[in-house]
Amino acid sequence: MPLKDFAAHLKRHHLEALAAENMRLLRAYHTPMLRLVAHWSESELLAQIKTGMERFLTDLIAGQAETRAAENLRKWQADELPGFSQQDVKAGDLVMVYAANKQALIRFLPTFATDPQVIVSLVQELEAFFTKVQESAFGVYADIHARLNRMDAEKAAALAYAEEQQALNEELQMQAEELQAQQEELQAQQEELEQLYDDLRRHTEQVEAEVARRTKDIRQFEFLVRNISDYAIYMLDPTGRIMSWNKGAEQFKGYQEAEILGSHFSRFYSPEAVAEGRPERLMARSLAEGHARDEGWRIRKDGSRFWAEAILTPIYDDQGHHLGFAKITRDLTESRRTQDLEALVHQRTRELAEKNAALQRAIEELQQVDRYKDEFLSVISHELRTPLNFITGFTSILEDEVAGPMNELQREYLDKILQGSERMLGLVNNLLDVGRMQAGKFHLAPYETDYHPIVREVVSSLRPLADEKHLEVEVNLQVPDLVTLDGTRITQVLTNLLDNAIKFTPVEGHIRLEAHQEGNRLVTEVSDSGPGIAEADIPKLFIPFRQLDMGSTRKVGGTGLGLSICKTIVEAHGGTIGIRSRLGEGSTFWFSIPASSPNGATA
Repeated sequence: MPLKDFAAHLKRHHLEALAAENMRLLRAYHTPMLRLVAHWSESELLAQIKTGMERFLTDLIAGQAETRAAENLRKWQADELPGFSQQDVKAGDLVMVYAANKQALIRFLPTFATDPQVIVSLVQELEAFFTKVQESAFGVYADIHARLNRMDAEKAAALAYAEEQQALNEELQMQAEELQAQQEELQAQQEELEQLYDDLRRHTEQVEAEVARRTKDIRQFEFLVRNISDYAIYMLDPTGRIMSWNKGAEQFKGYQEAEILGSHFSRFYSPEAVAEGRPERLMARSLAEGHARDEGWRIRKDGSRFWAEAILTPIYDDQGHHLGFAKITRDLTESRRTQDLEALVHQRTRELAEKNAALQRAIEELQQVDRYKDEFLSVISHELRTPLNFITGFTSILEDEVAGPMNELQREYLDKILQGSERMLGLVNNLLDVGRMQAGKFHLAPYETDYHPIVREVVSSLRPLADEKHLEVEVNLQVPDLVTLDGTRITQVLTNLLDNAIKFTPVEGHIRLEAHQEGNRLVTEVSDSGPGIAEADIPKLFIPFRQLDMGSTRKVGGTGLGLSICKTIVEAHGGTIGIRSRLGEGSTFWFSIPASSPNGATA
């Protein structure tokens, strides 16, 4: 049954809080019974109330609550409660005790159920149960009243006996008069008791009216808090002081119920809004118009602000008396931030559009500059090749002694002229290759060839440079005799990689060139014992005209084009190129290409 399940839920999860709420309500109702335990400490009283509530919930779960209540009332009749007498306890005390118990249970209904039908059914069961208990309490009081009447009758009989004794003895007459006076006093007490009974009846009616009013308030509150996940919902008294609190309010505003009840709702407004009288104007507008809406910044307990939308609605009872206000608040901070962000995005979009237009103009200018550069490289390369061809041609004629014999010094100078011319011609060819690659006019001419002679020719052509630095050049080839590639371009790649290794390897260093096959791919590696390359600099290696250490590069020469050309040639073969290097441990440049490439590949 729902009531038993509710009782089990409270006993398991909310016993401490339920006892504390019951103690607060007993004090709020100014229960006269509390004066009998005024000597108890706060913890003792709370412990007694907790024990009583636990016993009461246990009886509810077992279906013995009504039987247990009847037993307790019989104890009042029989004076079986230690430390209390029937004269100490009035029926109003019992009524208010049970009213406090009922009100405490009703306050914890939202912790058990959110379905209005379930809550209404539980409230009705609680009302029926406590109505029976209260009727039993009035029965106890009637029994006590009957006992007092019997005491009066016994006192009257004693007075009659005294009057008989006065007739027999004049001396007893005086005693009889005294007894008469006592009877009159008892009569006055009887009248006072009747007046007290009338007062008790009126007080009971007031308590019942208060219980009915609070029950109605609870039902209204339950209606308001059905959807508490997104809203802060709480009640205000007619002056604007907070009467109730919910989880949504705790989440939005940061206050616990115990620390906020009784406070004025203006504490959520900024000092400027309070100084302007904004909370009071909101209440006045709500009374005048039936409800009032307000939107603005609110203050949390920790001092932070949130943008809130609040609706304030006046609450009236059935007689039209103003009971207070219902206040519903929604946190719109994210919505406000979204609006601000949209405005900022709009502004930033406009700024970005202006910057994009400027960037587009800059790109167009750079593209024009790039075209000028390409044209310049093409023109200057061709213009340089003509005189270089004259120099190398006539130098070769002199070397062949067509114009007559030469001595050793002349031959030495002639060799240096040839070396410089050949290096200059290589630089011009590199510039031409870069221009062709950027213009999309770079083509491969792959053919089936033996890889060994290509490697040996490159090593042989660069051997004099290695010998000048006393470098050991080791070659290890484990590849098939025939592969398909552009021999001229692969020669260019091998020459660049081996030339770089010779340039950056210190005197008496070691260089290793090896090639092997991995599946259908030809892998070639050139390793050196040079200074190595920092990891952060490796991505810059294959960018045209980029050199890592301009100082050391200038010592050994170079334009920064060799590796970028190698990368283009290898990728045109459908391959990849890379490097493994660490500072102080040398470098290994490698490239991998298919053993057969498609004909007519273009970069």
